[in-house]
Amino acid sequence: MKKIGSSLISGQFSNVLKIGTPAYTHSNITYHDLIKCEFELIEETLCLMQENDMLGDPLELVKYLTAAKIGGFHIGVANAGLRQPLNPILGETGVWTTERGGRLYLEQTSHHPPISHFQYLGPESCPFEIYGYLEIQLNI
Repeated sequence: MKKIGSSLISGQFSNVLKIGTPAYTHSNITYHDLIKCEFELIEETLCLMQENDMLGDPLELVKYLTAAKIGGFHIGVANAGLRQPLNPILGETGVWTTERGGRLYLEQTSHHPPISHFQYLGPESCPFEIYGYLEIQLNI
């Protein structure tokens, strides 16, 4: 705790993310588990929009996907509580299949900074592909 306080007081906010934390402050789930929660809500949103012929309007798509992403954050926080999720190990992979049949592939490709690459393939009834990487940074 002394390191955290001295970093904050000295204005070295970028060092706060690099401070080690005791195990009891962590959740029992990993960051990859939280990513899965966030993407399930996006899949549900896209499939419901397709079923209701709402994908033609780009503004509506952005509004609904933004709401789904914010809702996904809430689901992640509800699952992890106020504890920090465990960091995935470099090279760790994960494959999840959703109730609708969508598939999410994740790989931890960097440790410092933590970066996870992903590919999300929608179910056959609602085909789509989302891919990219997620990186958490603190720039102050």
